[in-house]
Amino acid sequence: MKNIKTNIKLIVIISMCIILTLASLLSLELISFYSFNCARIAKKDINFFFSRYKDQDQNEAKYIFDTNKAKYRKVQNENSKLKPILLFGGIYAYGSNLNENETLSYYLSNITDRPVYNRAKADTNANHMYYQLSNNDFYKIVPKPEYIFYLYAPYQIITAKYKFIFCQQDIFHKINQGKLYIYNHIPLYKKSYFLTKINQCIFEKNYLNNIFYLLNEKLFLKLLTESKKEAQKHWGKDVKFVIIRYYKTTNKIEDRIFKTLEKEGFIIFDLYKYTNTGNARYSIKPRYYPDNKFWQNASCIIANCLKL
Repeated sequence: MKNIKTNIKLIVIISMCIILTLASLLSLELISFYSFNCARIAKKDINFFFSRYKDQDQNEAKYIFDTNKAKYRKVQNENSKLKPILLFGGIYAYGSNLNENETLSYYLSNITDRPVYNRAKADTNANHMYYQLSNNDFYKIVPKPEYIFYLYAPYQIITAKYKFIFCQQDIFHKINQGKLYIYNHIPLYKKSYFLTKINQCIFEKNYLNNIFYLLNEKLFLKLLTESKKEAQKHWGKDVKFVIIRYYKTTNKIEDRIFKTLEKEGFIIFDLYKYTNTGNARYSIKPRYYPDNKFWQNASCIIANCLKL
């Protein structure tokens, strides 16, 4: 009888510890979630919070056929007979907080008279680029370009493997026996807002950035090189793949990544060498986003330097 009572007490204690641990983790998640301006300003409720942990099953509709609410930018100069430009990236490539006629894709089309297909959305990264370029239906929608541009900023190395922004990242890949496979069910740690805040704090404060780069280097390189292979497999090896670096690289690992990409046939174009990409007069407040004047200037630089 004494042993039974002892076991019951032990079970109760363990159960209470588990409940308290789960409650603490949930509290940290909620606090982290509402620490984002997006959640507070839009007054997101608890139902929205829990919905962020569900797997999304409409990736093809969203990223290939573009049938959801968050649309791609309008195709510019669609009827032009010149060879197109295809644009990938994230917030900067999409042109967050900008009108249709204020984006990089709009200004590039004006300067070059080429069709420009902007296949970036605000929450996209290299995972989403590879997802599109490895999907056969994508090639029925987007014609062969002469140039593929990938607009790079350092945080995109992190988003190869980890959540880094408020938006729900709905596509992740992993490497298994040298090949890329999409996660059918994304692990909870890749959805966590608490871990997202930790990632942001460590990266933005320059703490342990080398570890971040080391952990993500292999996957980021694989996503880029396989994207290039898929594009050239479908369209031919005359398609030029250009990575536009928005900021100067900050450490040896990042430099090593781009030296490897150059060896793999990528063209690396350093936009920061021609204009001050961190200039406050080119920003939309309260958060820093490049404004239309910046992209108007940047499109001229890109077109002239790459002879578009």
